[in-house]
Amino acid sequence: MEQQLLRSFLELSATDEPPSRHTLTLARSLITNPSTSDSTISTILQALTHSLSLNPNPHTISLLSDISLRHPHLRRLIFSSLRTFSLLPHNSPRLVVESLSILVSIAEQDSELLQLVEELSESVFLSVCFGGCVSARRWLLANAKRILVRPAVLVTVFLGFSKDPYPEIRRVALDGLSCCVGIQDRGVMEGCFLRGVEMLSDTEDSVRCSAVRVISEWGQLLTASSEGASKKYWSDALFEKLCSIVRDMSVKVRLQVFDAIGKITMASENILLQTLSKKVLIKTQTSDVAGAFVHGMEDEFYEVRRSACSSLRELFILSSDFACKALNLLVDMLNDDSIAVRLQALQTMHHMAQHDHQVQEEYLNLDEADIFLVLFIIGRKHGSYAASTVEETSQDIDDFFEGKLGSNGAKTALILVLAISASLSHEINICRIPPRMFSYAVTLLGRISSGLAYALDRHVLFSYLCACSRSTSVSDSELIKGDEILQHIVNDSSRNQESREQSSSEVSIADCQLEGIEVLALVNLVLAQISNMWQPMQVGCIDGVLKTLRSLKEELGSINNTSSQSSGVLVFALKYIRVLELFGKIWTNLMCLKKSPLTGEIEINFGELDYKLRELAYTFLGLDKEVTIHLLELMVVTCTLKLCSLQPWCYVSTLRKLHSIYSVVELLLDKGSIEPSHFLAEAGKSLHGVQTSIGGMSNLFQFRKLLELFSLKQVELAGGLKHVKAELDIINNTCETPLFFVSGLPVGIRLQITLYNMDVDNRLWVKLTVNEYSCQYVYLDLKQFGDSDPVKKFVFAAPFYRTPKTNCFKLRVTLGMEDLSGEKVIVRNFRHPEHDLIYLCTEKEVFLSRIVK
Repeated sequence: MEQQLLRSFLELSATDEPPSRHTLTLARSLITNPSTSDSTISTILQALTHSLSLNPNPHTISLLSDISLRHPHLRRLIFSSLRTFSLLPHNSPRLVVESLSILVSIAEQDSELLQLVEELSESVFLSVCFGGCVSARRWLLANAKRILVRPAVLVTVFLGFSKDPYPEIRRVALDGLSCCVGIQDRGVMEGCFLRGVEMLSDTEDSVRCSAVRVISEWGQLLTASSEGASKKYWSDALFEKLCSIVRDMSVKVRLQVFDAIGKITMASENILLQTLSKKVLIKTQTSDVAGAFVHGMEDEFYEVRRSACSSLRELFILSSDFACKALNLLVDMLNDDSIAVRLQALQTMHHMAQHDHQVQEEYLNLDEADIFLVLFIIGRKHGSYAASTVEETSQDIDDFFEGKLGSNGAKTALILVLAISASLSHEINICRIPPRMFSYAVTLLGRISSGLAYALDRHVLFSYLCACSRSTSVSDSELIKGDEILQHIVNDSSRNQESREQSSSEVSIADCQLEGIEVLALVNLVLAQISNMWQPMQVGCIDGVLKTLRSLKEELGSINNTSSQSSGVLVFALKYIRVLELFGKIWTNLMCLKKSPLTGEIEINFGELDYKLRELAYTFLGLDKEVTIHLLELMVVTCTLKLCSLQPWCYVSTLRKLHSIYSVVELLLDKGSIEPSHFLAEAGKSLHGVQTSIGGMSNLFQFRKLLELFSLKQVELAGGLKHVKAELDIINNTCETPLFFVSGLPVGIRLQITLYNMDVDNRLWVKLTVNEYSCQYVYLDLKQFGDSDPVKKFVFAAPFYRTPKTNCFKLRVTLGMEDLSGEKVIVRNFRHPEHDLIYLCTEKEVFLSRIVK
């Protein structure tokens, strides 16, 4: 079939006449068919080139363009044919323009041809521009930057055709002029700026819009290239000229003007203040700018009002007085009929608050909490629009909670408030809001509830978010509205309140249980969001991940928790987030950036990560087996990462530690029905064949491949988690009332110690440190201070033997618990722990002074 079509095409194209429609159809069917052989395409190209040499026409050129797109290896032949036969002076301007377009497209794909295009395009550009074909002239002016014409020639041509009798040519010429701002000649810059000013009086709306862009671009360039008084002159001239046309008859021009004003970064304070008053001030006498922003915010079109609000964003920083007065206008815009205008006004005010602009104190009462409340009211009144906004920005919210770059925490909180308010609107069903939005909102509960305190009780809001987040399908919620769910929750809350009033003894227990359940649910929702951050962390997007983790830590830290039943869960979550911060930094440096050898920061992070993981695994009672195995898996990954750091001095000790940790994993796996992850299973196979000596470093590539199997899992905590911790106080000791000692003799230090959830079989030590070279340990036998009490409080006198020969010194005291699962350390005497310590409290200082005779 291919050969038959080719023969038909060749027979029809053998004449010297222009190709017929049937001939062109045959050629196009062969060219567009991906199965056509290269030899057939080459034959067609030869025939088309011959036809082009005899009768150049647009149809032949179009076929050549199709061949160049589908067969890149023939582009140079096509380029040569078009350059030879289609750019001749006697050809029609339309034909020349189409040929030039294809030549430029081919040259953009082949850098070696760019020079040839530059040599021939300028003369063709000028000859066709000054020809009689308006459509060809318009195309050349619109694509002048692609044709590689010299900037000086372009500016001259654009200036000339900005006075063309055809409005579309004037518009395209001005648009081209606004793109030629790379020229640094002062006279050219001023000439282009003044031409834009002149064209503001054009009768066509589109031309005036382009003139505004010319004024904006060249005015900014003049301002940036000037100094001193000249800089002030041009910045004020630009600002005044733009403000003078904010009342143009065309809404498109007014929009363009306010967009341009929003890009200005410098203007005199008196001119800025004049834009906020329709009355001409004595100081300025500049009637052209009088009330420019007032007119913009009173415009009949909401698009202009929204643009006027937006253009104030960068002008606040120029003057605190201007910021205060402009804020009055923005507050008024919160009552605008258009939801888009109200949202933009809120966004501008939020931008102002974020950048800490100095405004009078009376205007600072509209903080984030007030913005949340206003936005909540707006969303309930305009539910459909609010739901549409949430749908359009849902990907941004997902990006924030997945830790991707460029995501905005402030914007995320605003959109989640809008989602909550939309779900309570009478206009929509709750199914329009994705359930994950309510899960996200739970993680920001402290921040959101403070803003909605006047509208919703915190407990009611939490219950509502949990109920909505469990709606996993449309059928669950399509027949019920959010306000019905909320009313049901409020009714339940009222009944609970009545029952609590009947029995005060039951109130404290019920409140404690309710608070514990709430905290546990909130923590598990936060941990569920953390698991989504593995993908961006895996590819090295660590900045966004750290930003999100910090935000989640702030939310958890803001919880006012008084329940001892849930305090362990909360502390565990905060420490776990810190582990992931360290883990993400190390992973990015070694697996994504592939830094080697260890830098000081990474080495410190390794040490802290190892300690934090041991702290999580061994200072929390009640962890289920899955969570324990997950923590051990993180320890295995940490050791594997350290083995990949190419440091011979740590290889043997790290590998030995890795074997020790994996033996614990195997023990736990043997006792239950939990299946190991793919990473753990392969890690076990790899460890059996690896030497625990320096010779085993040849397996580093195997360890790196092993890390590619790791995936961060979701952690879900159960209730009843208990935190093993301690409190330590020094009795009767301050810098003003030191403890007295005699050099060379022991001194007793009285400590007030409180232990929580400490088993009597734990090995506890008091560590007393003078400096990094001198420290002493004192063993605490817990059996002397009670058996199984969850809280043990006692006084202990810790002897310090190494009193120095000095008048005074400071001791640092802390409590540490031996990590009995780890390897034993070298012990010099029996007064030293046999394993590494996990510290249970912060260090306290002891002040000592020598007795002077």
